[in-house]
Amino acid sequence: MRRSADRRCGTGTDFARIPYRPRPSTCEGLHGRCGVLPGMTTSPPAFTLHYAEWYDERVELEMTDKGYLSGMTVELEDGSRYELYFYDPVRLGQDLAADQPYGMPCVAEVNMVVVPEVTPAAIRAAVAYLVEAGYFRKIKPLTADARP
Repeated sequence: MRRSADRRCGTGTDFARIPYRPRPSTCEGLHGRCGVLPGMTTSPPAFTLHYAEWYDERVELEMTDKGYLSGMTVELEDGSRYELYFYDPVRLGQDLAADQPYGMPCVAEVNMVVVPEVTPAAIRAAVAYLVEAGYFRKIKPLTADARP
């Protein structure tokens, strides 16, 4: 099976299959052990997480048990904002199973991000990875009138 060219480098490595690992402070070469890709920075990505106005301590305590969190907005350094929807794999499977008897063959949310568990730390790690990987260059930001 041939992968698209933007997912491979000149070495033939399929970077989509390499799991994300925090990089050490020094690099051992362009495609060395640190996993730095051309165009990636070695400094932590800059972004701001904006929570919905209804987000409070109770929501933070319950979101892990519920397995999802909506209403998150990520603001990048350039001021662009993107709404994200976080799910954990268990809740995703439950929603899929619950919807199938009603004729819905899938679960689809705009800008859905599946994390191992929905916690503030997992959300920050996922967003940092997405910023670094260039995910937000591939999707449309919120328009000024759609911003929360």
